[in-house]
Amino acid sequence: MKKNIYAWLSLFRLPNLPTAPGDALAGAAICLSLSHPGAISIEPDALLKLLAAGGVALLLYMAGLADNDIVGAEEDRTHAPKRPIPAGDITIPQAQVARAVCLILAGVGSALCHMPPAWWIVAVILVGGIFFYN
Repeated sequence: MKKNIYAWLSLFRLPNLPTAPGDALAGAAICLSLSHPGAISIEPDALLKLLAAGGVALLLYMAGLADNDIVGAEEDRTHAPKRPIPAGDITIPQAQVARAVCLILAGVGSALCHMPPAWWIVAVILVGGIFFYN
């Protein structure tokens, strides 16, 4: 069981995860400061969207990491045999389910936080870019 947890942490590159929401939070903070110049407080709805942006960015990043390992599994067998998929610690179907769960949770989180239409457009373009890159 312990080995399996380490495999999942390796698949999702645990040390890199804190950086993913940072970009979304910084961008959202800049947008909030520009749309509310001189405001000392932030509206609860805007704060919720700010936190959702960071959480959803993290989930999209995690989906991209899983996709990267799925797509690169054959190459990793030669160049990175200790990665979770080539090592046999995680199967490709398991990684595909993890990727799908991350994408579904990102969509549900965005919907629950009533993200604006522009958010959805950017999220779809981002996911397309991630999968195209992989």
